[in-house]
Amino acid sequence: MGNARRLTGVAGRWSASHPWTAIAAWIGAVVVLMVTGHLAGTLQLPYGAQNVGPSGRAEQMISRDFPRHAVEDVLFESSSLRVADPAYRAATRDVLGRIQATGRVTQIQSPLDPRFANQISATRHAVLLQFRITGSVGDSATRVVPVLAAVKAAAAAHPQVRIAETGDASISKAIDDTVLRDLHRAELLSFPITLVVLLIAFGAVVAALLPLGLATVAILVAGGLVAFTSRLSGVGVQATSVM
Repeated sequence: MGNARRLTGVAGRWSASHPWTAIAAWIGAVVVLMVTGHLAGTLQLPYGAQNVGPSGRAEQMISRDFPRHAVEDVLFESSSLRVADPAYRAATRDVLGRIQATGRVTQIQSPLDPRFANQISATRHAVLLQFRITGSVGDSATRVVPVLAAVKAAAAAHPQVRIAETGDASISKAIDDTVLRDLHRAELLSFPITLVVLLIAFGAVVAALLPLGLATVAILVAGGLVAFTSRLSGVGVQATSVM
C-alpha cells in the first residue's frame, strides 16, 4: 500500500510539473488503445460457454446427448385465394426456393407435398410450411437472418397472400434484438440524466462535464483493452453496455 501511494504521489507531482506532456501522453495512449482495439476486434463468448456451474454442465449434457434444432414455421393465408390457385402455389414455391437458396434450412415440410397435407387448413385458405434451421439452437438466432430476409422478400413479391414467419430461431433473434436495443436506449439516456445530476450537485457546467467526459474516455479505452483481453476469454455482447 505504501509503495502504491508513493508511486501515485510521484506520478501526480510529475503530471503537475509537466501538464502538457502528461495530457499529450494521455491522449496518445487513448488514441492508440482505441484504434488498435478496433482493428483487433473483440471475440464474443461462445453460446455454450455463457452458462457456468451446474446449469452450464446440464446444458452441455443436453446439447451433447439430445441435439436440438430450431424449428421455424411460415404461415400463408389469403381470404380470397385457396391453396390450389396458381397465385397461391406460386407464392409457396417462391418461399421454398428462396429459403433453400440460403443454405440454412433442412427437413422442409411443404404443404405442396401430399405427405404433409395436414398442414393445409380445412378452408384451404391457410397453409403452414415447416423447416429446421441448420446448426445448433445456440447459433440459430444468427443463422436465421438470411432466411427471414428471404421470406420477407417473397412476401413483398406476393402481396395477395399474407406470408409470415415465426419459430424458435426468429423468436430468439427478436428477443436478442429487443434486449440490445433497450440496452442501447439506456446508454443514450444515462448520459443526459447523469449530466443533470452533476449540474445539480456541482452547480457549474464545466465541473459537471469534466467527470462525464473522463468517464466517456474511460469507457472507450476499456473497450480497446477488452478487445485484447477477449483473446484470453471471450466476452458477452452486453459487455459494452455494462461498461
